[in-house]
Amino acid sequence: METKVCKRCGEEKALSEFGQVKSGPKAGYPTLLCSGCQGAARKQRGKAVYAKDKDAIKAHLVRWRENNPDKVWEHSIKRRLGKYGLTLDSFHAKAEQQNFLCAVCHEEPKPRVRHGIDEFSDFFVDHDHETGAVRGLVCIRCNSALEMLRDDVDLAMKAALYLEHHHGKRKTPALTRAVA
Repeated sequence: METKVCKRCGEEKALSEFGQVKSGPKAGYPTLLCSGCQGAARKQRGKAVYAKDKDAIKAHLVRWRENNPDKVWEHSIKRRLGKYGLTLDSFHAKAEQQNFLCAVCHEEPKPRVRHGIDEFSDFFVDHDHETGAVRGLVCIRCNSALEMLRDDVDLAMKAALYLEHHHGKRKTPALTRAVA
């Protein structure tokens, strides 16, 4: 196994832990720094540039976001959906399968308007926190409720019984079936 000493940390490491020079006369050769040190150096340079002119960089980013709301939205939604293995198409198919209604309360989610974002932003992806499997698309209220109930069916039933007890003796059809 071929090794090389990193110029930053001084450790001898396998060549696989080094990147490759991308251009110039040394293109294809291992970089001087190991991958870990390369990332740390890049981060340090970024912080130094940012520290020199924070206000100008922040102003530039604000202007860019204002001038590119579609790109901001697309990046945001793709990143959010990607966590669950969904694409825009599969997300839209799931929403359509639910008739664009919350999977729990069967109501239209209240729109969250930012930069003209469409109906995708109004849903949250509900998933099993142990397996990561997507269960459905829910509104913000139901998403918060499911989170507070910690995905615990027994706790949800206790909460429903508690509410029913304090709202008189009327039983909801779903609860009547569950209790019977």
